[in-house]
Amino acid sequence: MSRSQKLLRDAWEYSHGSVGVYNNNQSLSPLGKYLESVIRPGTPLFRSVRLEMEGMIKLKGWIPFTATQVLNYDFGNIWAAQMKMGAIPVSGHDALTEHVAEMVWKAFGMFKVTKQEGPDVRRSDVGRMASELIWLPTVLTADVARASELVGDQTQFTVNLFGHPQTVSLALGQDHRPKTVQLMRWGTPVNRPFAQYPFGAHLSDWHEFQGISVPCHAEVGWEFGNPSLEEEGMFFKCDITSASFR
Repeated sequence: MSRSQKLLRDAWEYSHGSVGVYNNNQSLSPLGKYLESVIRPGTPLFRSVRLEMEGMIKLKGWIPFTATQVLNYDFGNIWAAQMKMGAIPVSGHDALTEHVAEMVWKAFGMFKVTKQEGPDVRRSDVGRMASELIWLPTVLTADVARASELVGDQTQFTVNLFGHPQTVSLALGQDHRPKTVQLMRWGTPVNRPFAQYPFGAHLSDWHEFQGISVPCHAEVGWEFGNPSLEEEGMFFKCDITSASFR
């Protein structure tokens, strides 16, 4: 079993189980209206989701990939993917847990393409995990998220992941579901130095799994919301093909 497979397994098997069921108790706030629009009453408050996806990632050019992701609020966030760079198969993972923060990618499963780890990677991965809680909205109903209501169609929530607080903004549509997710994320877009940069995603194609509706299409990038730079900063497009909660 590869390290990527082991991390996925550990993240999926690590579970405190769901705590109670969803009962619409926040429905008067914008964040509550969002949750009400995507979680059926009586749905268990799941703490983890396993996603299968396919899409395109921009490295030197756009490259197709397939991936499995396990997002477990109590364990961390593991994304393991396979792709080809020319004729060379490349696989690996991005991983964030209490003890691990790393990006490890290998050619032919053996030869190192890149490995990054350390405090900057951890801080960046916290931002990513926080933004991807739109695929695990049941945790936002609990005490883990502190909501801040803004004017119009905007709402925010703040979560503390592995000692790092992160605030995420959602732009809600008329159906109260997020059209975009946005935050200031620590990172190095286009080889710039580590710092906070605008980051976000356009969300669409909502589907329901186990009583929870999630956006099955996302287009993700840096400099999000900046009309002159957003297109250049776009680097990731994905389609969710299945989602399992526990």
